[in-house]
Amino acid sequence: MSIFRLKKYPNFQIVIDWDKPVVENYKEEWIRDYPDKEHNASYFVRLEANAMLLEKELFVSLDGGRIFIPSPRRTFKNDELVYWYDPIQIQLANIIGEYYLEKDINEFTKQQKKPILIKK
Repeated sequence: MSIFRLKKYPNFQIVIDWDKPVVENYKEEWIRDYPDKEHNASYFVRLEANAMLLEKELFVSLDGGRIFIPSPRRTFKNDELVYWYDPIQIQLANIIGEYYLEKDINEFTKQQKKPILIKK
């Protein structure tokens, strides 16, 4: 388990429970081909205040754990699947995201098989 707390407000925390993957061997059509494709997994990231759940977000661990990013939201538009990140996902990615070769979530989205939009 990993816990991230604010120094100024330690009652607020972000929790990742690495012992409870949501999906092991996670595959989606938007993910580019990484060298380690067999050890992808998804995990819930929880935002808590005073041990009370405020929100949870699905994150994906890719390429043997070298990448840890939110799973993009999706919807159909003109019979095509569209992927995007919303502001809370971007904020969380800026705090706990791991990118390996890319420097941030913006670079990460440009390197995937399918475009991922960033909504502001």
